[in-house]
Amino acid sequence: MKLFKTKKTRENDSKYNKILDGVYDCIGASAFSVSLLVIIFSFFFGLVTVVGHSMDNTLAEEQRLVIRKYNIDPQYKDIVIITRPNYEDPKLSQIPIIKRVIAVAGETVDIKDGKVFIDGAELDEPYAKTETFTSVNPRKTEFPLRVEEGRVFVLGDNRGDSHDSRDKDIGQVDINDILGIVEVRINPMSEFGRVE
Repeated sequence: MKLFKTKKTRENDSKYNKILDGVYDCIGASAFSVSLLVIIFSFFFGLVTVVGHSMDNTLAEEQRLVIRKYNIDPQYKDIVIITRPNYEDPKLSQIPIIKRVIAVAGETVDIKDGKVFIDGAELDEPYAKTETFTSVNPRKTEFPLRVEEGRVFVLGDNRGDSHDSRDKDIGQVDINDILGIVEVRINPMSEFGRVE
């Protein structure tokens, strides 16, 4: 016995197939979008959370930031995420910290009278929370200091509460130890936007 579909049955099947096609298209687009986001945030960008107070008042503890992980060519004033391979404790040496680039290769840094000088010129640092003095750490960096090729000199904006290039534990940071450059603050939403 041969079964025939009525016109109404064929119309219902057609509607059902259109709905299924729409669902498959939606699932495919979602899977593509998720895959694209995973690739982008694995290789090109990353999310970090500020820990500590060394970047007060520019960045506050618990703020969430987007960092750029490609085309790492740090310049003066860039805020960077770094590791500390010179640190005494190997476990702590790989914990990322956040600092500001103050000088790049070939520049001479000096710190005196609470000020920072690059190649003899005093920096205008409206972002610095406190005056800048050399470290009290016995393993302190000696100034003036010429920044070596492939390295940068970094400081926290809260100079009174920052472990940075003033200490030999961090010292001059190799560009290969820069995990990313801060681009955007995403949390809190009231401060959403580029980090200057």
